[in-house]
Amino acid sequence: MRTHSAWILKSAPEPEEDVRLPEMLDRLLDRLEPVTTTLWELEQEGYEANWLGLMDVRDGENATELPRSLLQRLIALPGDLWLDVYRDDEPGHAGERSAK
Repeated sequence: MRTHSAWILKSAPEPEEDVRLPEMLDRLLDRLEPVTTTLWELEQEGYEANWLGLMDVRDGENATELPRSLLQRLIALPGDLWLDVYRDDEPGHAGERSAK
């Protein structure tokens, strides 16, 4: 019997250079809001959810805004929002782009 498993939904198949976190969360919410009841039922059965956002910064120059309307949509679903903020030139970071 497995004690842990993961389901991962992505807002896009690959990282997108100029797409901000609010747009990515909006895409995921559009997919998950129709099954809100099911998600809450899964949480009541012991499943856990979280929202992970990877945010790269370049010399501290990037910022993002999460509008209240987006936060209200997030609150309607189970899970906490986790933000992983890193410099985009950090070697070996999960957000590092592969050389092409």
